[in-house]
Amino acid sequence: EGCPDAAAVGQSVETLSGVQVVASADEAALRAEAAVSRTEAGFALALTLRTNGTTQVRALEATDCAVIARAAALVVTVALDPVEVATRMPEPEPEPEPEPEPEPELEPEREPEPEPEPAQESNAEPDPEPALVRRRRPLELGVGASVGVAGRALPGVGPSIDLAPFIGVPRIHARLVGQLRTPRSIALPGNPDVRARFMLAAGGVRVCPNVLPRDGRVRVPICGGLDVGAVLGSGGGSAVRNPTDVASLWSAAAFEAGAIVQVARWVSVTAAFEASVALSRPRFVFGGVGSVHDVARLSPRGLLGVQLHRPR
Repeated sequence: EGCPDAAAVGQSVETLSGVQVVASADEAALRAEAAVSRTEAGFALALTLRTNGTTQVRALEATDCAVIARAAALVVTVALDPVEVATRMPEPEPEPEPEPEPEPELEPEREPEPEPEPAQESNAEPDPEPALVRRRRPLELGVGASVGVAGRALPGVGPSIDLAPFIGVPRIHARLVGQLRTPRSIALPGNPDVRARFMLAAGGVRVCPNVLPRDGRVRVPICGGLDVGAVLGSGGGSAVRNPTDVASLWSAAAFEAGAIVQVARWVSVTAAFEASVALSRPRFVFGGVGSVHDVARLSPRGLLGVQLHRPR
């Protein structure tokens, strides 16, 4: 609907090219077939041009079907005789020659300017200086994972694993820390048939001001916080007839210093040294045998890890 028919398009081709359009395909050096369909934007035309041995397909789109019809007539005309189309195009008009610039007029001598009168004092208050505006930085959040070595809270030295989601701004972060110090076994001195196995699991919170928070890739956080958890112990060995598992409360104040180096927009690597001061110190004994392990007052840890965070 609203589209010119094949006869109208043929008349446009004859007008543009001067070649007579015939209906019989056998008599034509160029055969054109067109199919028009509606689209969301308007109309689409699939135009197929066939000559002896060649076939070309052109696709045209427009909001007005009459525009598509005129474009189809132009495509057919160019296919018939491009030289004729170029001949009918108007020649470009030559650019006008630039006018010569007029000679500059001599400026008259200026009269001396009168001396300015002294400014009168005004009671009006001066304009206030523009106030500095603080640019709000986006909230930083992410999660860190660390592995390291810890000692003294459990017998000997052994692995430690941390998982710590965090939130904050460049100057300060708050973390929730979950830590696991992996199981370690010892034998009672003087009685190797009595053995015990210990592990520590705890959760805590850290508040971490950043000493170097501005724009650079390196940050130096100094953290303080509190950990609460349990030391889990189990007895074993040939001399222990009824081995049992026990858990005892452990809590400690934690102090940490470290470094965070950003290696990608959303990835940083971390290193830290932490010292925990026990507030409650479990003691494990075997009945009739004696003390097996006392949790130390001070326990250090060294940690290496990675942070995944919001792009910075």
